[in-house]
Amino acid sequence: MRETLRQAFHVVYGLLLAGLLVSLGSLLTAGIISILLALGFLLQRVAAKNRHLIAILKVFGRPEEKTPGEGAVLFTLGCGLAVIFFPKWVALASILVLTLADAASTLFGRLHGSHKISGKSLEGALAFLVVAVLTLMGLGLAALLAAGTALIATIVEAVVPLDDNVTVPLVVGLLLL
Repeated sequence: MRETLRQAFHVVYGLLLAGLLVSLGSLLTAGIISILLALGFLLQRVAAKNRHLIAILKVFGRPEEKTPGEGAVLFTLGCGLAVIFFPKWVALASILVLTLADAASTLFGRLHGSHKISGKSLEGALAFLVVAVLTLMGLGLAALLAAGTALIATIVEAVVPLDDNVTVPLVVGLLLL
């Protein structure tokens, strides 16, 4: 239940950032993301001294996170880097793949995953791949480009030891440039 709530927040937040990018453009969205990052860091600092706030933030986090809200801050950072470094449509694709494919990977993998690779499930990786391909094709990419980009993003999400909230949007963005 906790992970489902976390992933629901992940999807809603990601779609909100994508909507801001589409409606306000890259410059304003980058400014808003910068403010959200600053607030996230501030909230983490305040939470470190307040056990009630820590308890609230832990609802949206994972037990292995070093600081409460770490995942949300890294998600915001990954989306912000995509908005800053890539053209608008590439940043949008990067944010949507992170938002939709990563959530699908986690939920499907936890529900149906039984074959592990690098601590994650093969079934979750396949869910990531399918949702990433569909997301990219839904944005108008040719099937072969969508599949190739999604495959590389899936491999990065599954095996690279860095946080996928940062690596996935950067890899998708670089591949689509």
